[in-house]
Amino acid sequence: MEIKNFDELQSYFRKADVFGLLGVNSIGVFGSLARNEKFKDIDLLIEDNVSLDSLISFQNKLRNDIDI
Repeated sequence: MEIKNFDELQSYFRKADVFGLLGVNSIGVFGSLARNEKFKDIDLLIEDNVSLDSLISFQNKLRNDIDI
């Protein structure tokens, strides 16, 4: 899947149940993607208490699901 803008990332998060996977209520997006500029990576901020194992699983899921 190719993410082209913030709305597509938001849609992906909902479809992939990312919030349930991590057990969080919100994920902040900042950087070039949030500004709708050309991007090479996705900058995320997760402030809730999330285990390292959950974060690594999430990172691996993103790498497998999203073409960046």
